[in-house]
Amino acid sequence: MLIVSQCAVAQNGHSEQIRSVIDSYLKLEASKANVSGKQELEWIVSDAYLDNATGNSFAYIQQRYHGIPIFNSVSVFVIKDDEVIYGQPRLNYDLSGPTGSTSQISPENAIYSALKHLKRERPAQLTDLGNSKKGHLRFEANDVSASPIVAHLTWVSFNETLVLAWNIDIEMKDEPHWWSIRVDALTGDFIEKNDFTVNCSFSESGYHAHSCDEQTTIDDRLLASPAAPSPPGPAYNAYPLPVESPTFGSRSLLTNPADNSSSPFGWHDTNGASGAEYTITRGNNVYTYEDADNDNLPGYSPDGGGSLNFDFSITPNVAPTVNTDAALTNMFVQTNVVHDVLHHLGFDEAAGNFQENNYGNGGAAGDVILAEGFDGSGTNNANFSTPPDGSSPRMQMYLWNSVPSGCASLNIASASFTGSMTVGTGDFTASGSVTADLILANDGVGTTSDACTNIANSVTGKIVVIDRGSCSFVSKAQRAEAAGAAGVIIVNNVAGIASNMTGSPVVGIPCLSVSQADGDILKAALLAGTVQGTLIACAAETFDSNFDNGIIVHEFGHGVSSRLTGGPSQASCLTNVEQANEGWSDWLALMLTIEPGDVGSDARGVGSYVMNQAATGGGIR
Repeated sequence: MLIVSQCAVAQNGHSEQIRSVIDSYLKLEASKANVSGKQELEWIVSDAYLDNATGNSFAYIQQRYHGIPIFNSVSVFVIKDDEVIYGQPRLNYDLSGPTGSTSQISPENAIYSALKHLKRERPAQLTDLGNSKKGHLRFEANDVSASPIVAHLTWVSFNETLVLAWNIDIEMKDEPHWWSIRVDALTGDFIEKNDFTVNCSFSESGYHAHSCDEQTTIDDRLLASPAAPSPPGPAYNAYPLPVESPTFGSRSLLTNPADNSSSPFGWHDTNGASGAEYTITRGNNVYTYEDADNDNLPGYSPDGGGSLNFDFSITPNVAPTVNTDAALTNMFVQTNVVHDVLHHLGFDEAAGNFQENNYGNGGAAGDVILAEGFDGSGTNNANFSTPPDGSSPRMQMYLWNSVPSGCASLNIASASFTGSMTVGTGDFTASGSVTADLILANDGVGTTSDACTNIANSVTGKIVVIDRGSCSFVSKAQRAEAAGAAGVIIVNNVAGIASNMTGSPVVGIPCLSVSQADGDILKAALLAGTVQGTLIACAAETFDSNFDNGIIVHEFGHGVSSRLTGGPSQASCLTNVEQANEGWSDWLALMLTIEPGDVGSDARGVGSYVMNQAATGGGIR
């Protein structure tokens, strides 16, 4: 007969009843599946909470073996009136593994093995910080990790056989990754890893699908709201939802916008008593600051003074950093608004939301969002890193270099082909037009036309055709410029459309890309005789994603899906390629930017502002 072992206490007062209901449900399901005679099934309630709005209890159970959790063996249940109304048991009755559960390597050596897999040197000092609130081991390695490294034992399942492993969580200090790595606890060998950071890869898009007359000017989009007297109490000049970005509307001065139920002590509280603890963009739900030097440490934050007046002006047609105060204020506002809205919809403290102080409402506190604007770890992207409940997530918002749509073109004249070609653009190109003969690059090494070493043939005054390859777009363009080329055409090395290219710094000659098929046409024409081209390229303009509310909401959405899929304490459930959190995050952004008159069949672009498009533009997706 199957024995269901309940060997732990859940996190709230009605845990005993929840365990009893799930126990009965599992025994009934086991009898239906005829699994009598199987081994003892061991599980705990890892997370459980009551949704007051619906009366439903949400419970997550974690399967264990010899008292140690099995990685990602999590089951989800919804309970109402002492009955399971939804259940997804993910329990394995046929597991086998070692009879013991003792590691042969220390957690320190497991950390060293994880770092070796990441091709990182051992830290200069690894300091034992003791156990976390969840009983996990914590270590400090300031030269490697931006937060304490967390280690705990787990089982990893392979074909119904269990391998004892150390699970090591490392938030990289100098790159946007927060790795969760499994290392064999007997040998120290790497087993597998997943990333708490969701990088959205927003830059893969086709700018060429939209025409220049869709554009609006930066002056139109970043104008400050009309001047108004400074109001009493907290005030923030921001783009209020459902305004998606400067493309869709103007800023407004928002007075006392914090929701009294979701943020009962306002947005600048942390101690649960009247009166703000901070006059900068910091509080219980989010701490917003710039991190241009990419050290994952708080940089500059706008200060609203004792009256909390964050009414900062915007100067159009300048570098984004000139408007730092207004930009970070906007990100602070939007992140708080999303927190407040979702708190009403069930993503509250007990469900694992992000708060420094949970005001006695359950869940693990101490996980205010660290929202980093002007982040120096990249461009043309954004990301959200979500550790388990009780550890602060990190949102990183980048600057975007977007080329105006329709401003780039390539026309070819030759004996075998005459006409225009569809082109991709680069955010590192110089603006300009050049008419010259084409020539295929030759660096004399490996794939001789990829310009991954210095170009050997004479290209002075010509437009150089270069194959995409193992080195960066920018390095190819730089070598062509150093060799005296007048322009660059980079040919894609895979089938499909012309690639849109990213990189820095800006080079001094115009650069475009063409598809692999069009590149084959150019190469064939060059073999047949002289080929002349007219290349027109436009330099990229820089846009600040802190003003794109859709992207901010999208990133917040990654935190929601990571915390809710496997429960607040399990943040690694969305690791496979079929998971849907990109779609969920887009959906959340679309729902919070719906405007009067919108209907379901309307086409909406995501991130049209940072792509330098009008509201009707196709955006990132």
